[in-house]
Amino acid sequence: MDRGGLAVRRGDPTIEEVAKRMTKTVTLTEPELAGQWDVEPLDDGRLLLSRHTGPSVDELARRAGGERLSPEEFERRFGHLPRDGEG
Repeated sequence: MDRGGLAVRRGDPTIEEVAKRMTKTVTLTEPELAGQWDVEPLDDGRLLLSRHTGPSVDELARRAGGERLSPEEFERRFGHLPRDGEG
């Protein structure tokens, strides 16, 4: 079957099924678990956690020619930015 240029066979997962399986990255602060973790939902409702191995924020900033700003430096450069619900 062809769905707009995407070949789909019987038994292939639907877009909805794939979306449910998408991995999200979370940051944990518990001392034994501190760091970034990839979280993948399993079909039976459990969550699979694995250490995130993607680039760090600092690495992404370096690649883009930027730098990580302290809260004070951010405030100095950009001033007060409204938070959600502030306008």
